[in-house]
Amino acid sequence: MPNNTQYMVGVCITTYNMQDYIARAIDGVLMQQTSFDYEIVVSDDASTDNTLEILEQYRIKAGEERFKIITSEKNQGVTPNLAKSLFATSAKYIAMLDADDYWIDDKKLQKQVDYLQSNPDVGYVYTNYYHESITAGKRLPAFPANYLHPVSNAYEMMLIQHYIQPSNTCFRASLIDKQLVETFIQRNFKILDYCLFLDFALKTKGAYLPFATTVYSHRPGSMSRENNYEKTLTNYFHSYEIGNFFMSENPLPDALQQKRDFDYHYNLLLAAWKYGSFEDVQLQAVWFNAMLFKKHNPRALYVYYASKQKWLYFLVRPWLLRKRKFGK
Repeated sequence: MPNNTQYMVGVCITTYNMQDYIARAIDGVLMQQTSFDYEIVVSDDASTDNTLEILEQYRIKAGEERFKIITSEKNQGVTPNLAKSLFATSAKYIAMLDADDYWIDDKKLQKQVDYLQSNPDVGYVYTNYYHESITAGKRLPAFPANYLHPVSNAYEMMLIQHYIQPSNTCFRASLIDKQLVETFIQRNFKILDYCLFLDFALKTKGAYLPFATTVYSHRPGSMSRENNYEKTLTNYFHSYEIGNFFMSENPLPDALQQKRDFDYHYNLLLAAWKYGSFEDVQLQAVWFNAMLFKKHNPRALYVYYASKQKWLYFLVRPWLLRKRKFGK
């Protein structure tokens, strides 16, 4: 029989070879206590492990009417896989969840939907969340207690720093521009959630709810989370290119553009400090001069000088790596 239920929320989960994590993610969804109906849409990108078998078990447990599984014959990549799940729900609101993340607040969906229902001028909400190192067994909050959402300049700040993670968000499905998503796929943009929220920030207001609902796991094998120099550089590059795409129509003021460029190259430099060799550090440091650091990040001027002198680099590096916590 066809399912005519009008779901309030579509929980869109993306998976690829997530047999070790997918159950934890779905359990966090199924524990949600809501006054409304929600559906679960899982898009699997041609997993070769036991992910699909686990999903089938959960479809029976959750109810086949509200649990959709979308499969692919071959691996298509992160962006097309997420797009399929977003297009497959007809719910009023969408909550995304990466399969290696999980929810820890059983009222997450209810709180976010209540806020959106009460504030029709707000298009998306996000909450605090925890960074969790699977290997180190540590958990740290992403936002400090005094964090304030950048209400008047969310788009500008999002271009400088990607501060929203997909798994702790909920947004109005009507905000999705399907034609624009197709453009992102054609351009091979790897971080669809970043594309979406940049677009949302141009269209509507966002809001931050100051409680943690989600754990963002840092695990081996993730494109955006793995401790790998080349993959880290690639991830920064993709974010930068996505920003350039949006800035072609909605540019930043010159001062913020300069700050954005500095921060991009500074992140590349820090990645070389953390994962690369001194030769990598020297290569990334070519973009800088002392005046740029004095203008944009004077407290980190020592990083510039230590990137030029090998003995100073090896002296400072252990201290710097201890200072910079994972997820920061």
